[in-house]
Amino acid sequence: MQPMHESPAPPLRGNCRLTLSRTERIDQEKTPLPARLVKIHLLNKTVSLTLEETNGRCGKYIALTHRWDNSTQSSRTTKANYACQRRQCKHHTSHPDPPSEISFCPQTNEFPTLYRDVGLMARHLGIEYLWIDSLCIVQDDRQDWKTESAGMADYYQRAWLTIASTTTTKEGGLFGIKLNPEDLPPVVRLPFRDRSGEQKGYFYVQAYEPSETENDYSKAVVNFNLRTRGWGFQEFKLSRRLLTFSKRGAYMMCRTKIPENLRGDTAVTQAVLFKMTDSLHHILYIWSNFMEQYCAFDFTEFEKDRLVALGGVAHEFKRALRCAVDITADEEIYFAYGHWIIPTAQKGTISGLFWQEAETEKDLGKYERVRAMGVPTWSWASMALRGRDNAGNITGLEVQWYSTKREYRDLKDEIVCGIKGFSAIPPEQIGSSYTMPDDDGAFFIPEPEYSNHSTLRVLELRGKVIQVSIHGYFPKDEDKNIATNLTYRLPKTAPARSTWRRVTTGGSFIIGWASLEHPEHHLPPCSSAQPPVSVYAFFARRPPTIIGGHGWGNWTNYQTAFEVLVLREFRGPQYYERIGMGRLFGNDIEGLYAAAEDADVFLI
Repeated sequence: MQPMHESPAPPLRGNCRLTLSRTERIDQEKTPLPARLVKIHLLNKTVSLTLEETNGRCGKYIALTHRWDNSTQSSRTTKANYACQRRQCKHHTSHPDPPSEISFCPQTNEFPTLYRDVGLMARHLGIEYLWIDSLCIVQDDRQDWKTESAGMADYYQRAWLTIASTTTTKEGGLFGIKLNPEDLPPVVRLPFRDRSGEQKGYFYVQAYEPSETENDYSKAVVNFNLRTRGWGFQEFKLSRRLLTFSKRGAYMMCRTKIPENLRGDTAVTQAVLFKMTDSLHHILYIWSNFMEQYCAFDFTEFEKDRLVALGGVAHEFKRALRCAVDITADEEIYFAYGHWIIPTAQKGTISGLFWQEAETEKDLGKYERVRAMGVPTWSWASMALRGRDNAGNITGLEVQWYSTKREYRDLKDEIVCGIKGFSAIPPEQIGSSYTMPDDDGAFFIPEPEYSNHSTLRVLELRGKVIQVSIHGYFPKDEDKNIATNLTYRLPKTAPARSTWRRVTTGGSFIIGWASLEHPEHHLPPCSSAQPPVSVYAFFARRPPTIIGGHGWGNWTNYQTAFEVLVLREFRGPQYYERIGMGRLFGNDIEGLYAAAEDADVFLI
């Protein structure tokens, strides 16, 4: 049997060489290495790790995604211990017996068990280098952090393999995870007899239930807190091959295959495998699906890191959008605050604005809704939750889109507004004293594109606006069912109905529903009797062929609803902030829409 560290590495599957956008095939033998890697030394089954500068070399390495703990903090690389981590300090000594390349520095803290276990596994796979963020980035060097964090997405995408520590031992390692016998299907021993009927021995049978594999994977990997760590999102999404762990063993997945364990049992879980296509609307559908996962993730520095940690995935999506069949070569594509702004692809851009607060398993009584600093109100990233306890930790508000594949590919949806401009201006200039550019092509976004910005982005829209009144929640499920049937072609797909509130034009006749996320307009659950709030509805999209026309006296049984953004004025005429979204229906709304005049709306 070959020694562990000399075992040949298994070959990559063909499409596992593709990047997330499927626009580049990575040559693993010629992959540029990160600026630093951790070299793995193995002597008598003892693992030693040394930080090494790569100096522009190419090769293979394994990346680690994990959640930091106290041992991570104590062993991280800093300016003070940089020479010690590289074993180029005056303290280090060589291994005495026998002499070897392994050296030790008494001034450095022992590396976590997890790092050593990953190193042992890497050598077993024939790989001698690791990329671990806490070791390969100088943590107290602001310039080094800025440079290396910008490359993290690429490091994970170009890694030969990413190991995710989704399940660890009590000591934090990967090996020796204790398994409860109750977690395994029972094994039955049956006698084995030859043709004459004489017993020759026994054989063993173990039941296999596919749902057990799926449940194990979901519990250990999909729902594990590593997946809710904001920076871990890009690490999972960009890694071309991913090795994860549960108490029952390991799971492997890649770009082209759903997760499977070492026995080959697959874990078919919802949205675990997706494929980029050459369709603009399908790419945007995948993006909205990703954002529904990402919006509620946690960050140590929420407002500083939330959008930056999305940059690597956004870069790949931009490459995919650039190759979409319905995008011309010189098409302008902008990414800002978690949204795609494509001036000539109005449907895709407008669809992205129709996010709403999602139903959640969080105890919302423990949080208060707040606006995230520096993010325009039209973005889902503008909303957050702050804990009501003394710590006051901030986390994301869960949002969702009415994002069925059918909606994103249905070209019958009529856009009834337009995007005229997208400008960056300091927030203090917004108001009656500030004039937006007259040029209809006023699209501007400064670099770096995927970073936080010091200025707000104002969307200049052109469309029709009417004044409406927002009341309390629908008091009965029956009322919500009626509103659903009158505003959705596919009623069963209507999302988050518990957040819907009644909309009128001033009287008692209901003409639609609205979901409001703004902190000042949030109501406790079941608040149906509330004084009306006067706001504005901006008509954006008209989904056709909705059943219910006979009820309005129409010749056919079809009637039209409108999707609207719910707005309130901000500092002066024409300037608005988003407070929610909704849908309006009925012949009265048709009349109000027809009578309204087009106006410029500056959405901050």
